[in-house]
Amino acid sequence: MAPTAAGGNTYLGGTRINEGSVAVGADNVLGAANGGLTFNGGTLQLNSSFDLSAGRAITLNALGDTIDTQAFSSSIAQGIGGAGALTKAGAGTLTLAGNNTYVGGTTVSAGALVVGDAAHPGASLSGGGLVRVAEAGTLGGYGSVLGNVENSGTIAVANALAAASTTNGSLTLTGDLLNRGLAQVGGTGIGNSLVVAGNYAGQGGTVALNTLLGADDSPSDRLVISGGQASGTSLIRVTNVGGEGAVTKGNGIKVVDAVNGATTASGAFKLAGPVVAGPYEYTLYRGSRDASAADSWFLRTSADDPSGPAVTPQTERPNYRQEVSLYTAIPSLALLYGRTLLDTLHERVGDEAQLRRRSARDGDTVAWGRIIGQRGEVEGSARGIYENGPGFDYRLLGAQAGLDLYQDEHKDGSRDHAGFTPPAARSGAT
Repeated sequence: MAPTAAGGNTYLGGTRINEGSVAVGADNVLGAANGGLTFNGGTLQLNSSFDLSAGRAITLNALGDTIDTQAFSSSIAQGIGGAGALTKAGAGTLTLAGNNTYVGGTTVSAGALVVGDAAHPGASLSGGGLVRVAEAGTLGGYGSVLGNVENSGTIAVANALAAASTTNGSLTLTGDLLNRGLAQVGGTGIGNSLVVAGNYAGQGGTVALNTLLGADDSPSDRLVISGGQASGTSLIRVTNVGGEGAVTKGNGIKVVDAVNGATTASGAFKLAGPVVAGPYEYTLYRGSRDASAADSWFLRTSADDPSGPAVTPQTERPNYRQEVSLYTAIPSLALLYGRTLLDTLHERVGDEAQLRRRSARDGDTVAWGRIIGQRGEVEGSARGIYENGPGFDYRLLGAQAGLDLYQDEHKDGSRDHAGFTPPAARSGAT
């Protein structure tokens, strides 16, 4: 269907899509702006980016009702109603800015379905049907979803989805969340939260957060579990936003907030990889040190985690990242490197006494070269900087050449040399 030269179709009785697909490039293809749009198992396919008229009542009557955005974007300000289900298809973005009461559930098979942008945080999927997010799909926004969510793709909170806005915010799921995909909480800054007001079950999924890695109570995005239970296994992936690392002496940095009686299993979350900033490595712990939040999860740089309530020690021992122990060996390694390259004159140029006896020696200019190979071991402590410093194996390999441009032997047998030597060497330690 295509708009007429006079500005589109003007019929007043609304549009019904019973089967197949209807492709449109503008809203006025669907008739008068207050004409209804009813799905009975068909597909509305968008051939361009445009918004459906806010005065157009949209009703879903079947389980196979589909809006295919293709690669385009569209927004629906009014709520969608009916007993049917919605499938969001196509790589583009469909934004729902109203209260959507259809009860048949939602499938995001591809592209992004935004439930409320920053200007419409009150938007909702309030019908209570199951929401399925396929591997190629994304469910995001600032609004709320009433009903259980099964995520095999991506849940993008607030500005984690660029199409929604650039401001921080939250996305609320008032049912259970089964996460086998990615929950992308972190967006363009810090301050987003994914609120699950039901049970959270991880099936190898990931929760991605932005955090300022610093001292206690540094700002962080959060997964909030309100009143439910967290079970299964999920990875926490932390992106440092501007943190330089610091010693945490208290509870640490909260990344999972269990509120309103929520509980979390001891193995529900683990880090997706090392979390480091400056010289410190952060470890994920279940429970606060002061016992105020036994089921919340925190990042701490403390080397030891007390079990149960404990008094914070007067001197906090930081949990340094593994590389720090080896870093302390670098000055000694640098001295060894320089000393080996400098060495003694005899080590550098060889036995010139033999050369001085050769009558064929011509002039005072002498070129020399040598290959350097050295390896060894420095004994230390297995606990590195926590005790007597690190033990390490070192190796040095290099080549050195030189040219003596001036030599002068004094009456007492001592000699002066002047020249240059360009070395090329490499040293390392493990």
